Amino acid sequence: MANVKSAGVRELIIDKCLQERRGYTITQLMDCVNKALRMDGLRPVTSGNTIRNDIENIASRYKQPINRVKRGHAIYFSYRDPTFSKFKCQLNNSELRLFHNILMNLKFIDVYQGSVIYNEMSESLKEQLQLRYYQQPILLYENIPTEKELQTFRILYDCICSQTVVRLTYQLGSDGPERQTVHPHFMRQERQKWHLLGQKAEDNNPFCLPVRYIMEVEEDDKTEYIPNTAFEVEKYYNSLYKRQLT
Repeated sequence: MANVKSAGVRELIIDKCLQERRGYTITQLMDCVNKALRMDGLRPVTSGNTIRNDIENIASRYKQPINRVKRGHAIYFSYRDPTFSKFKCQLNNSELRLFHNILMNLKFIDVYQGSVIYNEMSESLKEQLQLRYYQQPILLYENIPTEKELQTFRILYDCICSQTVVRLTYQLGSDGPERQTVHPHFMRQERQKWHLLGQKAEDNNPFCLPVRYIMEVEEDDKTEYIPNTAFEVEKYYNSLYKRQLT
């Protein structure tokens, strides 16, 4: 998480500096970046190559030409278009969907969930993405998964987002592995343990399984996905946190 935050801080500062017509050298950029990193309690950059790679990544990702002007022995970097900023760019469809998923999850834990700002942003994203109104958050949690759970967690999360049926192999006791085809709906954390919630494909009954017992996850593209009808998110949160949801 620290590496991700460090990269975000670096790009924020570099983007701001590159908008200056006079430009910045790699050393100057590193000084500006490290000042911001220290303020956030993060490790400073020790190599100019890190800054160079960040500049190249911004130029490549946003197709933005970079000026490289030599003055004396130094090279100064700046955007060819000084009005450009990576933060002015429109989000692509995948980024919009990710942002909407984040908003949906925040709605159920944020005390300001009914605010005008949240509602306006949520409705705007729904319109842009043509989302169905009944879509709900898919993560119900207090803490992030353990490193051991993370690989399985990521696969299940992607399948829920893409509404893909899964074939699970898992073992609960000493009787050997069991198999079940499931329509995955939510990832829920309870008493520090992550669970997958969904419904069985064979009889449409509700299904709940601790993630740590899952041995293998396979996608089932031939079975049509059935959206959630068995698990009421709002009732769960009302009973857990004792507060009214909108």
